[in-house]
Amino acid sequence: MNFRKILLPLNAKPSQPTSYIYVSDNASTSKKLLLLIPASGQGGPGVWAPSVVVDKGLDAGSQIPYIKRALSDGYGVVCLHPNGGNVMTDGKRTSVKYHEDSKQHLRYVWDHVIMKTKASRIAVGANGDGGGAVVDLMSTRPKQVRRKLFAVALSDAADNCFTSAGNAANKRFLNIVCQGWVCCAEPINTQITCTDGSLKICSAGTSRPEEIALAIIESVFQFFVERYNKASKR
Repeated sequence: MNFRKILLPLNAKPSQPTSYIYVSDNASTSKKLLLLIPASGQGGPGVWAPSVVVDKGLDAGSQIPYIKRALSDGYGVVCLHPNGGNVMTDGKRTSVKYHEDSKQHLRYVWDHVIMKTKASRIAVGANGDGGGAVVDLMSTRPKQVRRKLFAVALSDAADNCFTSAGNAANKRFLNIVCQGWVCCAEPINTQITCTDGSLKICSAGTSRPEEIALAIIESVFQFFVERYNKASKR
């Protein structure tokens, strides 16, 4: 796996606080991209659950299994860093311009990195409130998002995302491209009714939030295949 680190904001001055993301070498040229977005407070790019990495290893708590699967399926990969908006500078915590929270971070990466690639189809894997950043992007860049985004896989995030989707057009689009998995001891992919009955939500087959990402990986990529095939027929 060959990845490169991109400092953000782009062209930052040496004295300016920066955040960063990781992108695969093929990210700028691939027709398909997968964006991986961890939840707030869950470490840096490439990590779903830092505590699980410590306790059970990289395959259990990092995004490496998703990255390997995505690359083998022909995706370019972008690992976002929604938790990098505050850094220590001269002993003081300083905000990184355009990256103060997960929503601003995704908007900036979308505008300055994603939209500069050749990708015509984009999928997202988002954990926790990372899903909220995706919904915000739908609201602030609706034409671009609806043209390119074909699938959103949410783990432990679905109900809140649909509630915050806002207008009816966003909700209709989210209902088409999105599927969520939540903590539940029911067999994996058992459908669970959303609070408003509109978004497909399934059991992750585990009651432990930190285990969701690895538990649902096969289901997520099967969902991506199904959505990609449907989107390609439009």
